[in-house]
Amino acid sequence: MQVIKDNWHAGGGISLAPNGMRVLSRLGLTEQLAGQVGEELLDFNLLGSEGETIVSFKQRSRERYGHPAVGFRRYRLRAALLEAARREPGVTIHTGHRLVSLDCGEAAASAAAATGSSSSTSSVASSAAGPRPATLVFENGASFTADLVVGCDGIRSRVRAAVRGADEPPPSYTGTEEVICITRGRNEDLVPPSGLNLILGTGPRQFGTYGVGPEVMWFASRRRPESRDSWGAVKTPQEQEAVRRELLEEFKGWTLVEQLVQRDVDIMMRVGIYDRPPVSSWVRGVVTLAGDAASPIPPNLGQGGNKALEDAGVLVECIRRFRGDVPAALQLYQRLRVPRAAALLGDTRKGGEVSGLDSPLFIAVRNALLRAFVGVTGGLPLGWLWSYDTKKVVREARL
Repeated sequence: MQVIKDNWHAGGGISLAPNGMRVLSRLGLTEQLAGQVGEELLDFNLLGSEGETIVSFKQRSRERYGHPAVGFRRYRLRAALLEAARREPGVTIHTGHRLVSLDCGEAAASAAAATGSSSSTSSVASSAAGPRPATLVFENGASFTADLVVGCDGIRSRVRAAVRGADEPPPSYTGTEEVICITRGRNEDLVPPSGLNLILGTGPRQFGTYGVGPEVMWFASRRRPESRDSWGAVKTPQEQEAVRRELLEEFKGWTLVEQLVQRDVDIMMRVGIYDRPPVSSWVRGVVTLAGDAASPIPPNLGQGGNKALEDAGVLVECIRRFRGDVPAALQLYQRLRVPRAAALLGDTRKGGEVSGLDSPLFIAVRNALLRAFVGVTGGLPLGWLWSYDTKKVVREARL
C-alpha cells in the first residue's frame, strides 16, 4: 500500500552504499541498477569552502565490500523495484491508499494484560489462539486484514502511531534545511558524476553532489528556522530564482556552488531535517516498523535508504528462519535491528558534529586528522557500516 499515485514525485536523489546494494543483489538487480538505472560512485572528494582538497580517494567499494556504491534518481529506483516486485507471484501493489486506522492484531493475552486481567484461563486460551490478523482501514474506504504489516511510511508514520501510541512526542527539527536539486544534464564540466563530492563550511553549511545517471543531484545544507508550510517542491521559476539568490548570498565565494546553482534544474525541493531518539520497541501484535518509521537517520552519512533496506533484508531472513511464524520472526527482527539502528543514529549524529564544526582551529585539526587517516588506510572508517550482511546476521543470531 502506498499513498502516492504518481511515481515521478518520489523525491530527488538517493545514494546506496554496499550494505544497501547487498540487499538488492538478492533480487538480482545489482548490475541493472548500477549500470542502467543509476551512476556508480567510484570516487570520494571532500573539499573545503575555498575549494581546497581535504581528502580524495577511490572508494573501491566492489573490491572491499563486494558491492558498488550507486547514486539514483529516486523515481527511477522506485520504478525498478516496483517492476521487480510485480514479477513476483501473488504481489499486488495498491496506490492512492492513505491509512486512517490500524488494529495491530494483538493476541487476547495482550488485551487482557492491557486491562489488568490476571486470569490464567484467559492467558492459556489466548496463547493457543495466537495473534489475530491486523485490520487496516484507508481514507478511500478500502479495508484489509493481514497476517503481517510492515510500516515503512516515513518519519511521520501513521503505522508508528498505532504501534507506539498516538501520544508519542513528534519528531524534533534539527535546525537544518536542505535545498535539493536534480540538474538537467550531467554538468561534467563542473563536477565528476562518478564522484561523491562534499564541500564543508562552518556549522551546518555544506554542499554536495553526486551522479544519478543522466543527471547530477546537488544539495545545500543551511541553518533555517522550522518552516513546514514552505517545504516541498519549489515549482515556479520565480520561487526557484528566489532560492538561488539566497544560496548565492549564503555560499558566497564557494566557486562550485556559485556555478552549479545557476544551471537549469529538473526539480528543486526544500526539506527540513528531523530526528527522533532511538526506541526499544518496534513491534505490536503482527505489526512492525521499518525505515524512517522505525528509526529516522539524518543524512550526514548517507545511510537512511541503506538502513531501510537492511531492515527489509533482516525481516525477510527472520521470516524464513522461523518458517512463517510471524510473532517469533518479529521478535528476532526487533532484537537484531534496534541496537544496529541506535548505533547508526549515534554515529550519524557524531558525523554531523565533526562535519559541522564552527571553530577554525577545530576545523584545521579535523582536516589534518582526516588527511592522516586516509593517507594510512586509503579511505574513511566505514567498514562496520558497509560490510553489514543481513543474511549472515540472521543466520548467526542465537535464539
